[in-house]
Amino acid sequence: MTGVRDAGAHRVDLWLAFVAGPRVWMDDDGDDSPGSIVAELAAPVEGAALLAGSSWPIIWTGASVAELSARAVVLVGGLATAGVLAFVVSVPSHRLASRWGTPWQVAALRAVTVFLGSASFAGLTSGWAMLGCWPFGVMVGCDLYRTGATLGVLLGARSMLRRVTLSPVHLGIVVGLVLTGLVTRTSPTRLVVLYLMVVVVVLVAAVTLSVLHGSRGRLEGRQQRREHLLMMREHRRRSHWLHDDVCSELRFLRMRVESDGRHFLPADEIVGELDELDHRLRLRQLDEVIGSGGVRLAEVIQPFLRRAQQRGVQIFESPTLEAGSLVVEAEVARQIKRILSVFVSNAMHAHTPSLWLRIEQRPEQGCIIVEVEDEAGGFDVTELPAGRGLDTLRAELGPDALTLERTGRGTRARALVHMSRYPRRSLP
Repeated sequence: MTGVRDAGAHRVDLWLAFVAGPRVWMDDDGDDSPGSIVAELAAPVEGAALLAGSSWPIIWTGASVAELSARAVVLVGGLATAGVLAFVVSVPSHRLASRWGTPWQVAALRAVTVFLGSASFAGLTSGWAMLGCWPFGVMVGCDLYRTGATLGVLLGARSMLRRVTLSPVHLGIVVGLVLTGLVTRTSPTRLVVLYLMVVVVVLVAAVTLSVLHGSRGRLEGRQQRREHLLMMREHRRRSHWLHDDVCSELRFLRMRVESDGRHFLPADEIVGELDELDHRLRLRQLDEVIGSGGVRLAEVIQPFLRRAQQRGVQIFESPTLEAGSLVVEAEVARQIKRILSVFVSNAMHAHTPSLWLRIEQRPEQGCIIVEVEDEAGGFDVTELPAGRGLDTLRAELGPDALTLERTGRGTRARALVHMSRYPRRSLP
């Protein structure tokens, strides 16, 4: 039989691992896999089954006996103690099992709990009322599933039945019941009912395991179908993008290059057209990156600096490595992309020979400052043509978020982008 390793890297038998229960092997790093989801749902079911199983003999004793004897009070106390211990070492909200340190100690405590609870249950009930132990089967099935899910071991219902039937534990129960009958002269009927209690618990545990594994399988099937559907949609979207954007741009460029079949574009114009196509494709790629969520500022800035350099513009200042490594949310990235598109395009259309691009983070104000300075000679910053890029950008950002300033050599444009949360230093 295989085993697992405990916190001290010691090999632990798989039987012991399941007896120790899920609490010992759990860590704080959960996941959203179907197996873990079903395990989380099984935990409250296990608690409810424990409560139902522990309540049944108390209710039955109160209904069948007019006055509780001292023996019954002791057995009720033992059953209540076993219930509390079972809750402590099994329910995920408690960390007592983790504080014990070793699986051996927790397994010993759980074994004592099972013995105490079984003896108290059998002592409080009689006859066929003892078969009311079936909620403990639900509890055991949930516990086995949660332990297996935590260990990464798939314990099926058939495998569990076969292992229990052939185990020394089963043989020990049978031998113990026979010896009890010989020594204490307990009636055969009661011994048979005691054995049937074990059978009922095991069978109900197997059914519970089967139900939980079925639920896990259905969740995995739904997840796989959902992932397949998302993948199909993504492939179809990319197919449309290749056809509508890339292929259309290439056909248009081919028409420009071939002209009417007799005249061809000069080489420098062909290079310019290819550079323009390259820039549009990079912007389309940037939109995909932004759509994924967080994006580094360097990824937003790079296409615009590249385009300016392709046009022969000298970049005298660019954002620092620290500023470029900041990760911003998608909406902030879209605003910065829009700002750079207007600022850099205006500078190049004005035939600036050089460019300064600065980005500054101001956490105390909850904003990012984007600044572009050129040497294009400047213009009247007090009068912006209605409907043009800067005027539209001012309307989008707000009148106080966009400032234009004339310098001795050109224009300095500055925009303020507000953030709903501070930028991160790494992508998720």
